[in-house]
Amino acid sequence: MKKLLTIVSIFCAVAATSCTDYETQINRVDQKVGDLEVRVTALEELCRTMNTNISALQDIVEALQKNDYVTDVTPVIVNGSAIGYTISFTNSDPITIYHGENGEDGDDGRDGKDGKDGYTPQIGIREHSDGNLYWTLDGEWMLDNNGNMVKAVGVDGEDGQNGKDGVDGKDGIDGENGKDGENGKDGKDGITPELKIENDYWYISYDNGATWTMLGKATGENGADGQDGANGADGKDGKDGDSFFTSVEMDENNLYLTLADGTEITLPLASSYLFNRLQSVCFVPRYTDGMASVYTSGAISASYVEMDFEVSPKDAAAEIAEQWESILSMQAVNTITRAVSFVALPVTSCVADAETGVITVKAAAENLGEEFFTGEATFSARIGISDGNTDIKSEYISLIATEMEQPYNEIWYTATEFLGYFMYQEEYFGANIVDHVYDEETGNGIITFDRDLEMLGNRALAGRGMLTGISLPNGITSIGEEAFDNNRQMVKVKLGKRVTTIGNRAFYACWSLTDINIPEGVTSIGQLAFGQCLALEHINLPNSITHIGKWAFDDCRVLKSLIIPEKITIVEEAIARNCYELAEVVIPEGVSTIGIQAFASTNLTEVTIPSTVTEIMNMAFNNCTNITTVYCKPTTPPATNWTIFDNTGVFGDKSGVIYVPAESLDKYQASEDWKRYTDKFVGYEF
Repeated sequence: MKKLLTIVSIFCAVAATSCTDYETQINRVDQKVGDLEVRVTALEELCRTMNTNISALQDIVEALQKNDYVTDVTPVIVNGSAIGYTISFTNSDPITIYHGENGEDGDDGRDGKDGKDGYTPQIGIREHSDGNLYWTLDGEWMLDNNGNMVKAVGVDGEDGQNGKDGVDGKDGIDGENGKDGENGKDGKDGITPELKIENDYWYISYDNGATWTMLGKATGENGADGQDGANGADGKDGKDGDSFFTSVEMDENNLYLTLADGTEITLPLASSYLFNRLQSVCFVPRYTDGMASVYTSGAISASYVEMDFEVSPKDAAAEIAEQWESILSMQAVNTITRAVSFVALPVTSCVADAETGVITVKAAAENLGEEFFTGEATFSARIGISDGNTDIKSEYISLIATEMEQPYNEIWYTATEFLGYFMYQEEYFGANIVDHVYDEETGNGIITFDRDLEMLGNRALAGRGMLTGISLPNGITSIGEEAFDNNRQMVKVKLGKRVTTIGNRAFYACWSLTDINIPEGVTSIGQLAFGQCLALEHINLPNSITHIGKWAFDDCRVLKSLIIPEKITIVEEAIARNCYELAEVVIPEGVSTIGIQAFASTNLTEVTIPSTVTEIMNMAFNNCTNITTVYCKPTTPPATNWTIFDNTGVFGDKSGVIYVPAESLDKYQASEDWKRYTDKFVGYEF
């Protein structure tokens, strides 16, 4: 018992002597706990601030994508100091960004090593070589859990598929409705990373918090305890909280935000906004007539108008050229009638001259229509510049059709798809192809050769079912046989001005060809050259032509008129047979022979046979059921066959009349070749 009391006494004495140190230790622990709570609170605040900044940075990217403008920048003041800025936009919601704050002091060690500073992730955005913006982490591309770069810009959704056509119903019963097309895929939003601190470590999420990836320790480490109970040295001050936006500067045109990784983001100020500064847009004429040229190669679908405009102030010209796709439009108005009829001319390009402040605007002119290019309609046009709220328009300028200068080494065409490749270039064109470009959007193509073209060989452009229009250079002198044979979608053709010969079947079975201008200088048109051109309504034949081959216009079913050139002496066999709508034929003086079935099965009502004709071949006008009047001028009855007017209005008991020279009436009545028409003859003074 005595021993026990002794031990207790000793313990009490020791405890009494150590009371002061114990209280010191308790106070120190309390201090550490308090410091830790402060540090945790500061880290949590840092985390919130960084997430706010990340979200703000995402909003900034979206504002850039929408070409938004900054209207105001207001400092965020706390305790008399600016800790960030609130940025307001023209169309987007305001955002607030924050600077970094000072870190807390490190814990006291006990004579040990200084505590290590905590890690703070450095988040940024940078443009990749593909032109898109991606998030960065500590200066490197941020990668998601699958190792993919994290895009900061949203992705457009895909278009839905077209619905299937409905099934035709039986007579009297409606067909079933077609199935709806599939919905397009939703566009993906740009990803906004999210940070958190858990168990003293930073974590990041790329999927709105569904999964988290650990980055690094957020809190500094305490110094190791020292020896001999001496006080340790104070821990080092914590680093300043990393500033997300290291610099926020502004000039008269832009707001500049610099990120911690050095990336600079430029946001335009509303005060520099184009529509706040633009004062006027005035047409600059290129020619003394003050009109604007609409250039055409013969294919209306390839035509375009080009105009120059002086912009005030001059520096706005470059901005207009940069934004033309979203702000520029061109409109034409028919100026013949009092009724207002507007036509849109799609703008295809805009180029600015920064020194003069002049913009050159180019627009497709197809919508002006064929009547404009043939001179039957006139138009004026103007440009408009609009952001959806503010509209600035030029005056209306008169338009004039102008033929393009086509290089001698180029063929221009329009087609529903790329025209394809050519195996035998030298044989087809007498030159080699050095370039072949095709614009899927406009349908325009250009084939470029290594030298000027002088000929278009046999079958050079035959069987090109996708071809809709062609323009040949002026250097070409001959169109080979079957050169355009069976191009069934080809609507328009422009031949070069120097063409002299058109070969056999050159345009045979070009079913969609509606008209063609044969240039002065052509001397020969081959057999079946335009046979089975089922849509051909108009064709001009210059007086330079001396020969038109057999069946040249055979089966041109809607051809309305045919004027035979003056130098033709023989109208060949079936030259215009089965031209069911042919209502006018002019056969010139000088023709001596009209061939077999030359104009059989046409819509003629009246025929004049020149005085120079000496022979009319079998069935020349057979089955022209509407012919009721024939003026036959030769004083000597032409050699013929009794079938020339079979099934016409001057045949049999029909009431038609054949007028012959009065002085030759007896000759016609006595002629064996003409005797079946004796009761139709009437003497006439020509």
